[in-house]
Amino acid sequence: MNFYGIKDLRNDTRSILGVVAREGNAIITDNGKPKVMMISISERDFEEVYALSMRLKALRAMERLQEQATPMTMEEIEAEITAARRKE
Repeated sequence: MNFYGIKDLRNDTRSILGVVAREGNAIITDNGKPKVMMISISERDFEEVYALSMRLKALRAMERLQEQATPMTMEEIEAEITAARRKE
């Protein structure tokens, strides 16, 4: 896997894109920390790759929410359901 700083990308974009095309990916860093992953895709695969990346992003967001959530007892869940039904 190849790592490039933001300055590298700004100064040598075409070369980095060539590396991505040949090797499949590259990581762009900001102050040494990964910020962007570039991956090689074909025009034919664009829609599928984009949809998969959006699903991954949503999955990661859901996992973060689950990590922050406080577990509920069955009684608490039933109380929430009952309260929601009353509002209908």
